[in-house]
Amino acid sequence: MVDDWIYYTDFDKPLSGLYRIRTDGKGEKKITSDFATDFFVLDNRVYYCRGSADGGLFSISTDGKDKIKIVDKGVSTVNAAGDWLYYIDDDYCIWKVQFDGQNKMKLVEGSAASVNAAADWIYYTRTSESNSLFLYRIRTDGTENTLLLNEDVKRFAVVGDWIYYTSEGESQWTYRMRTDGTEKYLP
Repeated sequence: MVDDWIYYTDFDKPLSGLYRIRTDGKGEKKITSDFATDFFVLDNRVYYCRGSADGGLFSISTDGKDKIKIVDKGVSTVNAAGDWLYYIDDDYCIWKVQFDGQNKMKLVEGSAASVNAAADWIYYTRTSESNSLFLYRIRTDGTENTLLLNEDVKRFAVVGDWIYYTSEGESQWTYRMRTDGTEKYLP
């Protein structure tokens, strides 16, 4: 929800796409007919991954005008921090690019599954040799790539100085640990 608007995708409608509707249920509007697999709203723009054969990373104004293609290659997930967009491409590499598509830089080579940008760090899961998803972090400039957790992390979110995550296993507990990988707890 942003400024009394809810943004959503609806794959059940005959013409799926990206929509917005007021919090009172009025004023529904299709922003784009593109199949948006991942998106977020920042300022007056929606940034989204187009899930189709020609893929790409796009932005469009919240009123559905001024569509801009930022990245040509297929993109599965996108996140932002500061002046940069962080995304995973079809080759499972993590990249960063400025909002206008300039200064693209590869940060992580292959096998990335999810990404979460927070302050000066990028947190991500990467497929291990045992097909588990291990949790890593890397600085936004591509330095200090570090394994934080060698457990099978299914989902995670960075909130302040904490990472909340679920790990594969019988219990499916939600854990938290410091963003530097220390102080692991069950909340």
